[in-house]
This record gives sequence, structure tokens and C-alpha cells, in this order.
Amino acid sequence: MKKIIAICIDGWDTEYLDYRKMDFIENNKENGFAKIVNSMMPSVTNVNNISILTGQYPSKHGICSNYNYSMKTNQGVYLEENKYIQSETIFDIYSKNNLTTLLATSKNKLKTLVFQQKIHQSKISLILEFLLVFIQLKLIHGL
Repeated sequence: MKKIIAICIDGWDTEYLDYRKMDFIENNKENGFAKIVNSMMPSVTNVNNISILTGQYPSKHGICSNYNYSMKTNQGVYLEENKYIQSETIFDIYSKNNLTTLLATSKNKLKTLVFQQKIHQSKISLILEFLLVFIQLKLIHGL
């Protein structure tokens, strides 16, 4: 079975890549596929992550900010539940085809936004988050 790994590095300017060459990224540029893409507007985490995971623009997937205004409560409602996404994600498509996926993220809000149920911290989740933080430190600081 062919395996695909998609890595999104949130909050980076491409100048970081010019400042310090990172073996992992350089290797993927040469031997795999790596592409620098423009962000959606507004350039906030939820909008961009859901655009990547659905392949759709915010006008189609429904996440156009990190918050929506509720006229009922006269307050901002933080978008961290799956019910706000109006398009299928890659996880939905793979699940329909009985294929396995894995989301490794250090942001709990992404887990709860993408999946229907709230995901509670578990040993596996904590291990994945630790590994992701370690990889980020290694890439940024060359540790």
C-alpha cells in the first residue's frame, strides 16, 4: 500500500527556509514533493487548515474565521467543532474507502474541529504531540 504523508507547517514565513537549510525539507524537495503555497485569507489557523484538509476555499467549506458571531448570544463563538465544516475532509473521504489516516498535531483545536467527537488526551495523542514538538524544535533549532 502506498503511503502519503502531508505536512503543514503553520505560521512559517518562507524566509525561514532561506535562513537555515533543513535536511528533512530539502530531501523532500529533491526526492519527493514539496511546495510552498499561499495562504487563504484571513490568514488564521482554522481557515487554512480546513482549506488544506478539504481542498476547498472558505466559501465552500464554511470556515471563514476562527470565530463566528452569534446574534443569539451577542458573542463570538470559537469554531472548534466539526459541525461547522460544510465540505468533506480528506479524513472523511479516506474513511468512506476503508483507508487509514493519522492526524498528528500539537493543536487540540484542530483535532476537535476535524473530528465529530471531542478527542480526549490519551497516551498515543500525547506521544504524537511530543514527537511533533520534537520535530519542530529539530527543524527550527537544529537540535
